[in-house]
Amino acid sequence: MLALVMTVGTGCTGRDIADALVFSIKKHQPQKVILLCSPKTADQTLPFIEEALHSIEVPFQPYTIGNEDNVEFLYNEYLKILRQIAPEEEIAADFTSGTKAMSAALFAAAVTYGVKQVSYITGPRDQTGRVKVSTDVLALHPAQIYARQNLERAAVLFNHGEFEAAAQIAKEYANNHDITPEISRFAQELSILANAYSSWERFCWQDAASKLGNLVNNASKNQTALDICQLKNSAEFCRNVQNDEWSLCRLYDLFSNAKRRFNQGRFDDALSRLYRVCEYLIQYRLFVQYKIKTSSAPRTFLEEKQIPNEFINRLTFSSHHSNNTQTAKIGLRDALELLCRLQDPWAEYLSPLYFENGNFEKQTGKLAKSLDKRNQSWLAHGTQTAQKKDVESLIDILENLLDKILPTEEKRNYEKAVKFIQIPIRPFHHARRDSNPRPAD
Repeated sequence: MLALVMTVGTGCTGRDIADALVFSIKKHQPQKVILLCSPKTADQTLPFIEEALHSIEVPFQPYTIGNEDNVEFLYNEYLKILRQIAPEEEIAADFTSGTKAMSAALFAAAVTYGVKQVSYITGPRDQTGRVKVSTDVLALHPAQIYARQNLERAAVLFNHGEFEAAAQIAKEYANNHDITPEISRFAQELSILANAYSSWERFCWQDAASKLGNLVNNASKNQTALDICQLKNSAEFCRNVQNDEWSLCRLYDLFSNAKRRFNQGRFDDALSRLYRVCEYLIQYRLFVQYKIKTSSAPRTFLEEKQIPNEFINRLTFSSHHSNNTQTAKIGLRDALELLCRLQDPWAEYLSPLYFENGNFEKQTGKLAKSLDKRNQSWLAHGTQTAQKKDVESLIDILENLLDKILPTEEKRNYEKAVKFIQIPIRPFHHARRDSNPRPAD
């Protein structure tokens, strides 16, 4: 059921405006008409409209509202009226007639409320700019406005890393036939990209790579403002991280993830990830260089490498029934000490960061202190929330460490690959200005 809401002006004779509005009513074919009058138009114009509407048997309801030159007042009053119309009814708004304030207020209220369409009457004009004969009704579907506004809001959320929220908004307008293909295509791309980044942030690299790859493949079919080279690099990076459990790219991905949490102000999340970066860095080196997993370090290996008994005796070993091999789980602190006792090249950088003057009993280096902040945090073993300065300090420590252990070219490639695309906040061109503006009152 369609309800048509119209502002009512004076015109020259009153009857001319009545004829124009009836023309619009016949075009829209509503089941109900709401007439928004000023005291003057209720007296001078409304009788002509009532006469015409009775002849075509269309139910109508007039409202008389003063302050016809006060846009803000009229906007609030018109919005109240729109809200009184049954929610199940579709609403169209015609702002052709009335004072400029009345027309502007109805247009604004209609867009705010979310009506089906807004329209105005056109035709040849006289010397005053008034339409002499109504020949057409031009309509604007506010769905375009809502889509643009909401997608701009989605772009803001996206750029702040709120990918799931951005994807949810964009999904509503993907493949929507009530909006232009340009807007719908943008919504599709934003939805896919946001979902890809959301998967990436949750370490679902395979799903992220697949979605990023789809965007790249579709780019050849559709015009896109997205950086295709960046999408290709990111997709390839995610595939490499997924396929290699022990890799420097996986290490750098986790570090980048932690920095994004920091930039969002999620300091506890960032601190937990940074702790894992340090732990994985040591685990990576032990496995790649010595084939040792910290979850099952063989006693025989430690003895063969002449690791001191004071270290070995500190560990708790268990035997595997299959081959009677004794293995122990090694935590971060002991794993770091083991790397140092193996005189690994990375220990040159790690040891002074964690131990004081190479003394394994004194864990007073700045890395040790930073990692202890994580142990005291609410998400680990303590009751404290992470502080920005502590997280920032650990980021700086690990940033400098990665500069030393990662090959320069490799690190540069990683930095490019993990860079998330930013969406323009106003992604659409301004609509072409109407060359046939609304007639004068």
